[in-house]
Amino acid sequence: MVVVGATVLKIKTQTLTLPSEVTDQPIELPEADQISAQQPEFSSSPFVTGISMRAVVAADFCNATAATLNFRQWTFINAGLGVHFARQPAGAWILLDGESWIGPDGAGLAMARLADARGYFGRAIQSLVIEKR
Repeated sequence: MVVVGATVLKIKTQTLTLPSEVTDQPIELPEADQISAQQPEFSSSPFVTGISMRAVVAADFCNATAATLNFRQWTFINAGLGVHFARQPAGAWILLDGESWIGPDGAGLAMARLADARGYFGRAIQSLVIEKR
């Protein structure tokens, strides 16, 4: 029985001269010393409260950051995660701009655009399993 599977596609990179309309648009992100820790209101679990996400691992959390359902009343675990990059991220900070779509039959999607100080570089998409607590 397979419990976890992964596929990685590595693309050969090369320097291209792109038209100006498709270049990165800078995004302002705060420096690490400008951020204060914020405790989540939906959970007191040590797993949730002990996390500081400052890297691409944030892609795995788009279902929580873009929650449209109340965590105290619903569960919405991610059954699958796909992360796609248009370029490699730069720097230590990752912006996670998420949204969720919830279907009427126990399934949903959580998606997030990923950005760094240079602009958007990728997208994460999760398949969600929705259940009432």
